Amino acid sequence: MIALRLSLRQFARDPRDAVIATVAMVSIIVPLMLLWGLKVGFVESLLDTLKSSPANLEVRLKGDYVLTPDAVAEIAGLAGVGFILPTARQLATRGFASLPGGANRTPASLLPTAAGDPLTRSTPVPDGNETIVSQMLAKRLDVEPGARIEIANERRNGRERLRIPLTVIAVADGPGINGNWLFVAPEIINAVEAFVDGYALPDRGIDGKPLSQRPEIYSSVRLYAASIDDVAPLSEALEARDYVVTSNAGSIQAVKRLDRALSRIILLVAALLLAGLVLSLWSFQSTRLERMRAHVCLLALMGLRPGAIGRYFIFSGLFAALCGLAAALALAYPLALAGNSVLEHAVSQGAGVFLIRPADAAVICLIALTVQFILAFIIARQAIRIEPRELFRDL
Repeated sequence: MIALRLSLRQFARDPRDAVIATVAMVSIIVPLMLLWGLKVGFVESLLDTLKSSPANLEVRLKGDYVLTPDAVAEIAGLAGVGFILPTARQLATRGFASLPGGANRTPASLLPTAAGDPLTRSTPVPDGNETIVSQMLAKRLDVEPGARIEIANERRNGRERLRIPLTVIAVADGPGINGNWLFVAPEIINAVEAFVDGYALPDRGIDGKPLSQRPEIYSSVRLYAASIDDVAPLSEALEARDYVVTSNAGSIQAVKRLDRALSRIILLVAALLLAGLVLSLWSFQSTRLERMRAHVCLLALMGLRPGAIGRYFIFSGLFAALCGLAAALALAYPLALAGNSVLEHAVSQGAGVFLIRPADAAVICLIALTVQFILAFIIARQAIRIEPRELFRDL
């Protein structure tokens, strides 16, 4: 196409116009990419870290309560509940873990678990003869999957003891698991609490009060929200029912507020930068058109059709925009890497402070190209309206 060849020849002969447009584009696009990269690399990485840790989904009931099955069902029916299991009071969930015979005796906490448990989602579900041990406890007991251990508790000042043999089926070491923990089937927790309360466990050779007289009540629940967005509403719903709860809702809300605030700031700055880009490109292209009015008249007198003249200005504008975007990308990524290198000790996120994703860069470039195309199209329309006789007006 003649219009494309003319625009390329013009650039090769006098690249000053393209250089000016490139500098204008770089001065706008690079700061915009770095600002958005800051949001993605820092704030969104904080949100991803919150989402990746099941501990941030936990809503803990402080203290012991008297929870009937209906009360547990009411909590389970609240909006935003992702996982719930009733559990015993704290005294009944403490015990000692050891190897058979008592070696490596270590205080440990018992946690009921079931399918869907956020802390043990990647491991098999233990039955009444199995357990999942935390990595910390596994190291202290010196065990691995397949090993045999036992848990022990006592009552009546140590005169009666309960020992429950278990097989280790997995070692849990995910985020949120940071103690000497034993994940066991709920019936193990019930058996330990019944023993502590003085009830008989005939299947384990323990005498005491008839187990049939034991009321079906619980002291607490293991409760996890379905997502981090549900943690705060779920906590508020429980507090409205007179439960005292603790959660990471405050930290989650703080990061989300930071994300919203930074998004608004970036949108405002982006709007100002975009306005500056439009004004600078429009000023540059308008001035260029005025400077080339005589050339346009000559091209028309030489028989070049108006459409070709208009396409010349469109191709010239798009070519300058592509050069500017290429230069902006070539500058933005090294600057982001340099920023990450300087600030690598300021944050713990592996993605770095600045993260310019290809999809985000593509959207920014597409917006810039669209703006340039619209401006070039308007300039092209004005160029088409130039009459060849204007060349002789001042003669």
